[in-house]
Amino acid sequence: MTTVPAAIRRGPRGWLIAIGALGLVLLLTLAVLVGLVVTRPPEDPPYVPAAKSAASAAVRAFLRMSPTTVNADQERVLALSTGDFRREYLANAAKTRAAIVQNKVYSKGTVLRVALTAAGPTKVTALVAANSSVRNTTTPTAKVSHYRIRLILVNTHDRWLVSTLDLT
Repeated sequence: MTTVPAAIRRGPRGWLIAIGALGLVLLLTLAVLVGLVVTRPPEDPPYVPAAKSAASAAVRAFLRMSPTTVNADQERVLALSTGDFRREYLANAAKTRAAIVQNKVYSKGTVLRVALTAAGPTKVTALVAANSSVRNTTTPTAKVSHYRIRLILVNTHDRWLVSTLDLT
């Protein structure tokens, strides 16, 4: 003897309950999928990675100095700069160079984190957390200093260049 499913034995009411349960499962699945799409963070605009990379490179260049490579170190900073920051850096370059050589300053920076606080395709503001290990004639054992650096970078001919640098 064949067994008749319970839903058929109960009549149309059993089928309605099964269809209702299936509909409820489908609605819950749809709600979860919509929630995942809506709460997913937006993707970064295409210029963001390049701007972050430029901010990181500029800070590393700014914090890296040595009496044996001071000219190349300063040229590296100048190559990554523009505007007011470039003019100020150039105006102080000779004094800075002399102090680095005279005091035998060795400095190397490490970037810990970069965040953009304002970003557009032509101008970004970056906050960079960095450490710098510095030794010189008065401090022969390297001392680590912690910096929070605010940079304003502008996109010039598809290159992000530092126009403002503030140490905090």
